[in-house]
Amino acid sequence: MCYSLFLFIFGVFSAVSFDYHSNVVAASLIPWFFYLLKQRKIIGAGLMVLFILVSKENISLWLAFICLGLIAEYRKDPLRRNYLFFSFILCILYFVVITGIVMPWLSNNKTYPHFHYSFLGNNSFEALVFLIKHPLASLKILFINHTNQPFGDYVKAEFHILVFLSGLPLLILKPQYILMLIPVYFQKLFHDDYVMWGIDGQYSIEYAPIMAIGIFLVLNEFRNQKIAKLVSVIVLITTLGCTIRIMDHTVLFTDKSRIRIYQCSHYSRDYSVHKVYEQLSKIPEKAIVSAQSPFLPHLAYRDNIYQFPLIKDAGFIIYSEKEEPYPIDKNTFNSVIKALENSKEWIIIYKDENLTILKKSAYKKITVIEIGG
Repeated sequence: MCYSLFLFIFGVFSAVSFDYHSNVVAASLIPWFFYLLKQRKIIGAGLMVLFILVSKENISLWLAFICLGLIAEYRKDPLRRNYLFFSFILCILYFVVITGIVMPWLSNNKTYPHFHYSFLGNNSFEALVFLIKHPLASLKILFINHTNQPFGDYVKAEFHILVFLSGLPLLILKPQYILMLIPVYFQKLFHDDYVMWGIDGQYSIEYAPIMAIGIFLVLNEFRNQKIAKLVSVIVLITTLGCTIRIMDHTVLFTDKSRIRIYQCSHYSRDYSVHKVYEQLSKIPEKAIVSAQSPFLPHLAYRDNIYQFPLIKDAGFIIYSEKEEPYPIDKNTFNSVIKALENSKEWIIIYKDENLTILKKSAYKKITVIEIGG
C-alpha cells in the first residue's frame, strides 16, 4: 500500500506526465536509500547517496535534512546514526561547494545562476541570515503571494490543501519526516516564480517518497490494526481524489491534455503518428539529430542528440508545427524554422502538414527522401 500511495500522490503524477527532470530521478532513488539503510547495507546506502547527490545540485540540501530526520529515527543505533551524521556533513559540504564555488565559477557572470529567491537575499548565505532573523515573516511567505504576481493568488493554498488531504497530518506522529520536507517547502514556496508554487510539473515530486514512507511507518505503529487499515484506505482514496482533481480543476492553467488519462484525446495526436514513425525510421542510427521534445525519445539511442532549437553539429533537424514550440515561444519558433528552410545550409528532405525534416547540405550519408504532399 505504501507503493500505491507513492504512485497516487499528485506530485508523481504531475512529474511523469510533464517532462524529464533529474530531481524526479533523485526522488525515485530516495526509497532505495531508506531500504538499504533499513537493511544495514551501509555501502549500498553510501552509493545511493552519491547517485542522489550528482542528480542535481540543490538535492544535496534536501538529502542533508533527510539524513537529519533519519538520525532521529536511528538515534539508538550507533552504526547507522554515525553513518547518517557523516552523510549529513557530506551533503552540506557538497551543497556549499557546488552552489557556492563550482557553479559560479562555470557561469558567465560568476554567480550561482539558479538562486531565484530575491525576497530572502542575493545568495544562500543571505537567505539563511534572513530566515534566522525573521522566522515569522519566513513562515508567512509559505502561505501568501509574496511576489504579488497577478496569477499567484491561491496557488500556495491549493498546494497546501492537496498535501494536507494526501496524508500530511499523520506525519505529526513522526515529526522527523516533516523535518525532511523543510528545504522542499522553502525551495518551492519562496521561489520568485509563482509557477513553482503550484501542483504542476516536477515541482512537488520530493513530497511523494517522504510522505509515502512516513505515513505508513506511522500506520504500522498503530496498535489497532483495523483502525490502521481503515486510515490507510482513507488516505489512499483522498490522495487519489486529489490527483484526479488536478486533471480538471487547477488554480493555475495546466495543459490538461497531458494528464486527462481517461479521455481518448490523451492518447492521440492531430496528425498521423504512423507516417511520422515511418519518416523517423529513415534517419541513420549514427546521425546527430536536433529534434523537438516529442520526437527525442524515439531518436535518443545515438551518441549525440539535441533538443530543438539547439542545433550545434546536428546533421538533421526534425520538428512539427503542430507540436508545442517549447522551450521557445511560437513567434521565435516560426522565425527560426523560416530561416532554416530558406537557408542554403539545409535541405528539406521531407515536409507535409505534420512533420518537417531538414538535412544539412554537407551531409552525404543519406539519400534525399521524397517530400510529402
